[in-house]
Order: sequence, then C-alpha cells, then structure tokens
Amino acid sequence: MEQTINLGSGTGLVLGVVAAGLILGYGVWTGQRGTGLRGALGVLVTTLLCSLPPLLMATGALPLMSGVSGRAEASLRLFLLSAVSLVLAFLPLLVAANWLGVLRRPAAQEQ
Repeated sequence: MEQTINLGSGTGLVLGVVAAGLILGYGVWTGQRGTGLRGALGVLVTTLLCSLPPLLMATGALPLMSGVSGRAEASLRLFLLSAVSLVLAFLPLLVAANWLGVLRRPAAQEQ
C-alpha cells in the first residue's frame, strides 16, 4: 500500500488563501481598502509561516526524538506531523477573524 504525504498544500493553505481574499473583499466593500489589504497580507503571511513547521518536521530538519528508533519513531513522527498540521491549520482563520473584528469596528462606530 502506498501512502502519500502532501506537503505545502492542503485544507489549511486553501482556507488561509480564501480567508485572505474574503478579508480583502470585505475591506473594499466597507471602504477600508488599506486595512483590508493589510489584513489579507497578514493572513497570507500567517498561512505561509504555519506551513513551515510541518515541512521541517517531515524533512527531518527539526529533530524530534533521540532515543526512539525504527517503526516507533516513524509512527510517532507521522502522528506529530498530522497533529501539528491540524492545529496550525486553524491559526490563519483566527487571524482572519481578528481582522474581521478590526474592519467591523469603524463601521459599527459610524452607525
């Protein structure tokens, strides 16, 4: 059975790019193009930085265990890789939600 690990793309990356586009669109729609652009760039940079730790773990550049060897090391490494990827996939959405709050504040104060 062949197993494939897809590094550099996935649900977290796609959601980060979509969230950045939506933040930019909402900023333009509310007349805050500059703030929307800063928010979109912040979400994209967060998405990029969140993709680095799983990549470093998979390539072995980030040493995890020194006393474990063989199948146990491989299993533990894959488990940690998937757990870290899952946790980091939500961070760009958290940043996007924060920027949404920043964009909504001036609009709520005008009403």
